[in-house]
Amino acid sequence: KKGLEVDNFITKRDYSGAITLLEFKRQTKHRNDAKTLSLLAYCYFHNCDYQKAVSIYDLLLKEEDYDPCHHLHKAASLFYLGEYEQAKKEALKGPKTRLQNRILLHVTHKLDESQEVVKFHNELSEESVEDQLCLASLHYMRSNYQEA
Repeated sequence: KKGLEVDNFITKRDYSGAITLLEFKRQTKHRNDAKTLSLLAYCYFHNCDYQKAVSIYDLLLKEEDYDPCHHLHKAASLFYLGEYEQAKKEALKGPKTRLQNRILLHVTHKLDESQEVVKFHNELSEESVEDQLCLASLHYMRSNYQEA
């Protein structure tokens, strides 16, 4: 029984296994369970199935008391699908967090919105490892290899 827990699959980064178990749960007793859907979207995202992640986030966002962070997670999925305009719109619906700022920095870079890039760049934190990695990737994409 312990081997068939979703958390065990996720801990091992076996997202396909977690998806199989979650889809089974979804088809049986937890059809509209927000926790199951959240985990499913997370697993689809990390399994690089961004379109399925977006469709699950769409279901979650229809719930009355949804987590506003789902907008940011959907935006990240849209970004990886190359849907930059949609990703920007979706990210702006989410809470103002460091994650939102990082998503918007990358999206505005892809959309070649220089003034917006500078705005989001200035909001990056020197204390946040994630923000610094985001900045390094931006420098790399701009061929500023020494800065990265």
